[in-house]
Amino acid sequence: MLNILLFLHQLPQNIIGCIVYLIVNPKRYRCSLDGQWQTYYVAQRFKGSWGVSLGSFVFFGSERELAGIRHEHGHQIQSLYLGWLYLLVVGIPSFVRCIFDILFHKNWTTEERIKWYYSGFPEKWADKLGGVQR
Repeated sequence: MLNILLFLHQLPQNIIGCIVYLIVNPKRYRCSLDGQWQTYYVAQRFKGSWGVSLGSFVFFGSERELAGIRHEHGHQIQSLYLGWLYLLVVGIPSFVRCIFDILFHKNWTTEERIKWYYSGFPEKWADKLGGVQR
């Protein structure tokens, strides 16, 4: 019953997650985070250095190191906190921040881009919730 309520609490992002799952046909992976098993998916047709958390679903463009998995787990916690507001409060700002970085930081080093991206809202909050030290 709790799983059903949590799914409904995060319904908009879970619907989008289901759609993405059907489109990308990902490979399923599992890892242990602090003693709990976490499932994530790798969209092998859409390779690259990207990750997205949509309710119960975490997608990556390639296999990830633990910091990336923890960061996206932090976004999952944000989704649990915010419910239906997640996409407005976290999803859209995160997406806009990513697009801004791609368009305006082309001449920056990878290290500078990573530092900038993860230092702002909502990424810094996701790192904190996921236990990521940058």
